[in-house]
Amino acid sequence: VHQIGSSGTDPQHPETRAILFDEVVYSRRKIADFLATLAALETITRLLPRGALSDAIRSGLSTNQKREVCLSTKVPSFGGNDVDTPATSSLLLGLLNFAPEEAGDMSGEEIQSASQIKGRFPRLDNKLAYFTKAFDHETAKQQGKIIPESGVDADYDEAIEEVELSYWGTGRNRFQIEVPESAVSQVSRSWELASQRKGFQRFRTAETRDWLTQMTAAEDRKDAALRNIMRRIFGKFSKE
Repeated sequence: VHQIGSSGTDPQHPETRAILFDEVVYSRRKIADFLATLAALETITRLLPRGALSDAIRSGLSTNQKREVCLSTKVPSFGGNDVDTPATSSLLLGLLNFAPEEAGDMSGEEIQSASQIKGRFPRLDNKLAYFTKAFDHETAKQQGKIIPESGVDADYDEAIEEVELSYWGTGRNRFQIEVPESAVSQVSRSWELASQRKGFQRFRTAETRDWLTQMTAAEDRKDAALRNIMRRIFGKFSKE
């Protein structure tokens, strides 16, 4: 996740220039890995309050008496001072408890306990909520493509605003003005005949040609924003 996110800020990174024959399959795997990471962090965040995770680990260790004895024994270090083993390590306990300054909804007793343990784990609730709501997870897993919600990615939002009107026609035949043959004599000479069907003729004007140019450019920007949205989402997650 970090590697892909880091490449999003560097247009020369090999990840941004790679041409993948199974891009959808590859993207699905990357999205699945990202969502698994989010789910794991959400689980940890739920278990940390009131020392639930550290208690669970201690409980699991205590089921094996020999292992508990081993893990609760002081181990000599090269500096001459005994070092706590993993079961009693203050660093491990600190990483399994919230930092007291990020108490959130913890009670006074829980805050005091976190202070004594010197909890180090940050509160991630708001940050995880952002990525949970940033895009539809199920759609992304199925399509191998992240389509951000409004307000998540400025480039994509800007491109969407430009592509806000629909006109007759498809592809480069859009923005044609369809005129009944009975009224063709009233059409300006500056109009260019583009196509026709039974009983109608279709024309382009200087203005509609300009519309087509603008629309094509806007759609290209939208596609470019979508191609890079996964890297930007992963990059934001990595920074947070």
